[in-house]
Amino acid sequence: MPRSPCQSLSFCLRIMLYWSYSRRRLLARTAREFFLSALLAAALFMGVNSVTARSYVEGPSMEPTLYTGQVLLISRLGISGLSRQVFASAHLESPQATSGWLPPRGAIVTVAQPADSGKVLIKRVVGLPGETLAIEEGAVYINGQPLDEPYLVYNDRRSVPPLVVPMDSVYVLGDDRPNSGDSRQFGPVLRSNLLGVAVLRYWPLSQIRLFAGIP
Repeated sequence: MPRSPCQSLSFCLRIMLYWSYSRRRLLARTAREFFLSALLAAALFMGVNSVTARSYVEGPSMEPTLYTGQVLLISRLGISGLSRQVFASAHLESPQATSGWLPPRGAIVTVAQPADSGKVLIKRVVGLPGETLAIEEGAVYINGQPLDEPYLVYNDRRSVPPLVVPMDSVYVLGDDRPNSGDSRQFGPVLRSNLLGVAVLRYWPLSQIRLFAGIP
């Protein structure tokens, strides 16, 4: 039996209403998924940037290990920012932990220059808290023993009289000793001025390299 015009119109209206409702639900679901994805991406971005940083090499002070124009991935875990506070609260039994995670000797670190906290320096940790350090005609001595520095190519004959590295500090040097401003000039660096430790050189791509000293 053929439908009346009213029945056909009613059927068409129901189809249009259903299609409009379905379309609104699809748009709402798409918008919700897009918002949640954007929120997750923002959270991941903030999380990654809270524990990592990028540092650009400028100047010759770390040659031949690092050269001007190279880019480093810096880990801030346990060293600076909120992660240092988290590390300290998780290691209350260790007095040294109040200053955060201690990079090992030989680690390449970024530090805030003592005379200008807005300038970032890239140096190598040589002396640790509590150690007696001396430099005799370019040779580094730790607690009276010569330090093996296989990364060192460019040296000079400068000397530094024996000193005890404070418990809240580290002693840092550049690999290119004749062209490096470091702890020989400004003394041991407060651990609170450590910004992070280099874990990866990722630019240029042809010179990618992992570094030791990851917390």
